[in-house]
Amino acid sequence: MTEGIDGSNLQDTLDLYKDALQEAGQAEGAQGWLSSSLQTTKGTDQLYGLLQQYVQKPAFLQKLTAARATAVTAEATASTVCRPSDSPSASEPVHLEAGVMQATFWDSAPGGCVSEVIEGLVEEEALGSYVLVEKEDVLDAIGTFVAAYLATVPEAQHMKPADLQQALTSTFRDLRKGHVRRFWEWGRCAYRCIAFSYGAFSVYENPWLVRAVVTALWAAGKVMLGLLL
Repeated sequence: MTEGIDGSNLQDTLDLYKDALQEAGQAEGAQGWLSSSLQTTKGTDQLYGLLQQYVQKPAFLQKLTAARATAVTAEATASTVCRPSDSPSASEPVHLEAGVMQATFWDSAPGGCVSEVIEGLVEEEALGSYVLVEKEDVLDAIGTFVAAYLATVPEAQHMKPADLQQALTSTFRDLRKGHVRRFWEWGRCAYRCIAFSYGAFSVYENPWLVRAVVTALWAAGKVMLGLLL
């Protein structure tokens, strides 16, 4: 596998934050709004824009810093703790059934991307059922997960949190200008690029970061929409 992601890191992070993501997704109207955001052109652009604003906040920088410290501590602990190979750790997380490196994980949500004809109706219905202030809870859950996952990505580990925050801002700006207009359209294309090479991500300023953000957002979206149990 060339230039592929470490699927175990994404899977481990997803296992740890699954409950928090599910809780955020169960808030009234959250799934309708998020589903619209991921399957429509306008919704995807708005979601990228909101996340671009979110990652610029001082609170998100604190999340990046805390996630880095947690990852360093966990790595140090893992390197010093020895346990019998035939005795599984009681604290070892139980992976979700659909592993992140399985092709089926990258199948779009039921219904896929809606046609442009009904796109406006989908967005209007979703926005009408969701209090705008509560979007912050969804964004915070996604942001926390993204920060935790990036702490495991080698390229991000070599960056200062403030520099990573700035790069993330540029990444969401680039995604808004990219050729993939509806998030669910990443699908199998993203799986192939993630598993084997940078591929379509090479057109971006920071291919590795776009790849990491797309994989984290895809995983978070699937959990929050109840597509992974």
